[in-house]
Amino acid sequence: MKKKPGEKAGDPQARPVIGAKELDFTIKTLQAAQKQRKSKGQKDAEHIRLYTTLMDSRAWLALSCAARVAYLEFLRVWWRTRNKNSLEVSYSWLKEKQGIADRAAARSYVELESLGFIEGPKTEERGGLFGRVCIYKLSTRWQTLENDPAALKKAGAAIVAFDRKRGRPRRAEYTQTRFEKLSDGGARGRTLNNGPKRTKSREAEPTSGIY
Repeated sequence: MKKKPGEKAGDPQARPVIGAKELDFTIKTLQAAQKQRKSKGQKDAEHIRLYTTLMDSRAWLALSCAARVAYLEFLRVWWRTRNKNSLEVSYSWLKEKQGIADRAAARSYVELESLGFIEGPKTEERGGLFGRVCIYKLSTRWQTLENDPAALKKAGAAIVAFDRKRGRPRRAEYTQTRFEKLSDGGARGRTLNNGPKRTKSREAEPTSGIY
């Protein structure tokens, strides 16, 4: 059997090299299909993306499950408004869409702010009176915590203080222990080792963590 260009003998996994003409044809075909969908009024379904760059970060691993779900709602609102500097996600919204209770939602906001996923308004501008909703914006500050254990511990201290203020000493103790492990790389290492092996380099992924 005649070998294809770029294929090595005896290598069943080898694939032929795509030439410039074939690649150009593929791009034009995809563009034509997209143009046809638009002409028919068809649109791609709304969606959000989480990259492994974000999901493998210490900041993400430090979030509780409720905080991670709340972050998805922030991304949902951002996708629809296309304004990452003016996001309104209220307690009632989280309860209606994801079933997160007010107490868990309050802690989620503290986690997301402390770990650099969102930025909230100043203290004097926060809602509460007359049912005013706080305006938040997305942040990529979580990236700076990856190689800064001191900053990660500082973020954890803010969450621990919130738990103690709410009268939850056991939760505060657990949170403090978890952040100490994450800062030392212990919990993060175990989490990554239990997952599937990487097939692509991390550098090939966007670092923003959002789409």
